Amino acid sequence: MAIVYTETKLPYEFLVRWDENGQLQGSHVGFCTRTYKDGVEIACSIDSVQPVNDGLRDGYPLADILASVQSGFADQGAALLLDIATTAAAHDKAHADKAAYEITRSEAEQAKAQSTLATEAAKAALEAQLTAEKALAEAA
Repeated sequence: MAIVYTETKLPYEFLVRWDENGQLQGSHVGFCTRTYKDGVEIACSIDSVQPVNDGLRDGYPLADILASVQSGFADQGAALLLDIATTAAAHDKAHADKAAYEITRSEAEQAKAQSTLATEAAKAALEAQLTAEKALAEAA
């Protein structure tokens, strides 16, 4: 039985470099070559990098990779927007709860003040009645 060796070339890296002024300086791609003996991987080597155009000619799936990266960024952006909306809603609810608490507290303080005034008025009326009764008793 003959031993079967096969190789598979897979994308390994894509690098874009800018210079110190933010201008595109260059880009390259790299492959990983996996070697199999009768279906079992026996080696994996990182190939030398090459200019993007050469890599495209050699089958580097740059369009697929960029589409995947863009989709991933879009998904992350959507998730971040959802987080922002959720946080904003929680923030708004906290402010509404605080305002409701302050209104309730203010109403409670007003009710307490009114109760105190009513109690003082009742005491004053009772004292006036006792004073009047005492004056009537002394006059008689």
